Amino acid sequence: MSTTQQTEPMILGWLDNNQAEQEEMKELLSLLQEKGTLDELGIGTIRDAFSNQLFPGITTIQTRAKYLVILLYLLKETDLEAKKAVEKDRPATPEALIRLLNEKQDKLVDVFEKNGLKERGVIGIRSRNVVQKPAYIYWGALTTFGIVNPNLSLYQLCSLFCQNAKTTNQKRNSFTANNRKKKEEDDDYFEDAPDAFLDYPALYSPITWKINNWRDGLTMKLTYDEAKFISDKILSSPRSQNSALAQLLRYYRDEDVVCDFSDVDQIPEDVLDERMKRIFQLAKAFRRFIFGAYMAYNYLLSNRTDKVLKEVYDNWKQQDFNLVPLPEILSVTRASFPQTLFLNELLSHAKAGEWNRYEHCIQKREKELKGNRRKIGTFNEDNPYTSPFVFPEDVDTLLLDFRAHRAGVILKDILKGLI
Repeated sequence: MSTTQQTEPMILGWLDNNQAEQEEMKELLSLLQEKGTLDELGIGTIRDAFSNQLFPGITTIQTRAKYLVILLYLLKETDLEAKKAVEKDRPATPEALIRLLNEKQDKLVDVFEKNGLKERGVIGIRSRNVVQKPAYIYWGALTTFGIVNPNLSLYQLCSLFCQNAKTTNQKRNSFTANNRKKKEEDDDYFEDAPDAFLDYPALYSPITWKINNWRDGLTMKLTYDEAKFISDKILSSPRSQNSALAQLLRYYRDEDVVCDFSDVDQIPEDVLDERMKRIFQLAKAFRRFIFGAYMAYNYLLSNRTDKVLKEVYDNWKQQDFNLVPLPEILSVTRASFPQTLFLNELLSHAKAGEWNRYEHCIQKREKELKGNRRKIGTFNEDNPYTSPFVFPEDVDTLLLDFRAHRAGVILKDILKGLI
């Protein structure tokens, strides 16, 4: 993880046959652009494996929990727009619905500003018409927590909105034609009765509380009903109910304890069950171990001249590397064969105190992954190295976070709403 220089931009191209493939590729690209995904040493999938088990649905670019219900409101409106379009014989397409949804998301910034909210948690407050809309940023959370059908992409959901609207309209017209006479005879006829006979799979969670004009006075604070809804979803969804996220939520809620963690090391691991506690311990062990590799990488970038970094790096070397549970880490995260070879070689050199060979291993790994785009050895008089580390504690920015800080923000929002 280099903090000194970004890698050169990579140009990706693809051929798509339909809108669904376009939307899926956009979602993939948005994930690749997340802060913290720079992965010079090729261990990103190991980091993500731990992150997904500990904090499923959470990403590093999410800002506040409120977006989980805001998007539910917007999806409900989008669903209704599809029905209105069909009823009025207007074309209803998933592309049109997505454009409408994007417009509504862009206008949220105006709503927040009108209500006097200009905090950083508002997506788009600093730069309008952002490429990564809230729906893309939070789609993983919406599906992981079961707020949206977990088997659907946004495009697929909008396609089903259109299909359901057309089917509903056809059945309503047929029902009305067949029962026109009955309607004239029965004053208690219920005009929306056809909908009761439709058998659709659940596309998104029903809103069981009053929302009225939800944009009025909109802030980032969750109402009690909203907070309870998100909490119940996290605690009941098969994809999140056994995670550290759910167990911490339950602990802070039931014990009435202030949630104040912003770092992996501040999380109270004793409140986790045995399985999740072990995964958490392995994640922290990997965090400490790979910290040295990131320091070595940056130290090599500096041509071994960064004194602040060297101080922390030398202190890190004093630990007992026989205690690193690397086989279990590799097993739990299903590490690839190249990752296994690389990490085993690192650990072997660290145990033997062979630091020149340890650093050569780092150098070789970057060359294998980056080729001509490698950065080690590129700093010289024409391209001087500038250390980003002023104090030893600044080096801690190289530590893996596993999305813990962002999970803490989301949990705090939920817990404050439950008060």
